[in-house]
Amino acid sequence: MPLIERKHLLQRFSKCLAEATQVDIAVAWATPCDALEALAEGADNRTTIRIAVGVSENITVPTTLRRLQCFADLRIAPSSPQPTSLQPGIFHPKYFSFHGPDGTICWIGSANLTRRGFGENYELVHEFDDSTGEGRRWFESLWKKLDPDPGPAIDKYEKGYRPPKRDPRPHRGNIPVRVPLAKQSTWNKFVEQLRALDDYWRWESDGGWDVLGETHSWLHTIATGREVVRLPDWTNLTKRERHILHGKGVGEGDWGLLGNLRVIGQLRNVFHPKYMLGVGPVRTQLRDYVNQVLNSDDNSIAQDAHMAVQAITKNKKEFRDFGPAAATRLLALARPDRLVSVNGQSAKELGRLSGLPTTPNSLANHYKKLLKWVYKQPWFKAPPPDDPLERTIWNSRAALLDPFVYKFVYEKPDV
Repeated sequence: MPLIERKHLLQRFSKCLAEATQVDIAVAWATPCDALEALAEGADNRTTIRIAVGVSENITVPTTLRRLQCFADLRIAPSSPQPTSLQPGIFHPKYFSFHGPDGTICWIGSANLTRRGFGENYELVHEFDDSTGEGRRWFESLWKKLDPDPGPAIDKYEKGYRPPKRDPRPHRGNIPVRVPLAKQSTWNKFVEQLRALDDYWRWESDGGWDVLGETHSWLHTIATGREVVRLPDWTNLTKRERHILHGKGVGEGDWGLLGNLRVIGQLRNVFHPKYMLGVGPVRTQLRDYVNQVLNSDDNSIAQDAHMAVQAITKNKKEFRDFGPAAATRLLALARPDRLVSVNGQSAKELGRLSGLPTTPNSLANHYKKLLKWVYKQPWFKAPPPDDPLERTIWNSRAALLDPFVYKFVYEKPDV
């Protein structure tokens, strides 16, 4: 029976998922990650998914639980940090089973349903044929003990959620240099430049954020924002979800790394519960535009995204105060693999690189041309890499233009 190591974990997970009619999972923690997106895609293809998730030590991300609720049968596993004879310690299994027409494959190992678990950590999983049904019996026994309604447990967890502190990074003697996006960068060069920018932005923000960190970073903002934007219903967003959408920092770094939208006017009203009266239809219409780009294929997404930006920014009656930053931020969070955020802090450099206008409004009017320029770049056209972290970067590569072009200023950005 095979042992699956870090490099092949996500690839093998996707293959097993594609061949399964039902998937059962029990993990200590779940966070935004490519494996979660693969699960959502499997659910779209009518794979039944049951998942038990632990919530100890504030490692599981609340938005991930909300996202899982949308496409999986989710149950929350209670944990106690101090085990007793009556109550075990923290919920800590890592169990995956893939049920198909030819039998059941089980995984037992060290990987949680997290970004680190599916690529960044040195993980090991044992895959075996559950011919005796032992794995299935274990999961069924666990499943029966858990509350079938996860809602109250999620609400309680989110209310008391305190994100884990970021990992300390060793002090570097030399001041990092900001690396510009090189013309005709290959994929390897693009990743190398992002790693250099990771150091630069950690220094420039005085430890506030970086590019590739698991929290407090562009990559984390993109992954978490993607979860919220892809929720099918925006009418009853939680406080944390609203903050993520419009870019308000909530203890995990600045959610505004793709454009900070904390402004007066209707935009604030749309994402503030105090002003909910009458804005439900506006949220629904915004979500409809997001859905358009989610359903776009590679040939049509540039046109569809351009039309969505124009519809949002030009319709002042329905979307007063929604300018390029608001429109492109939401769309880039939905499809970070293909779409770019345009705002007052990024437009000038994006325009210079692409040979297009350098103001937010003018560049938004040329949004399709901007995307076509992005799609022609060698780093963008590179095939999906094997390395798990690079694969995560690849899935967000268009939105990750932002750390190259972002101008860090201590003033309220334009919308």
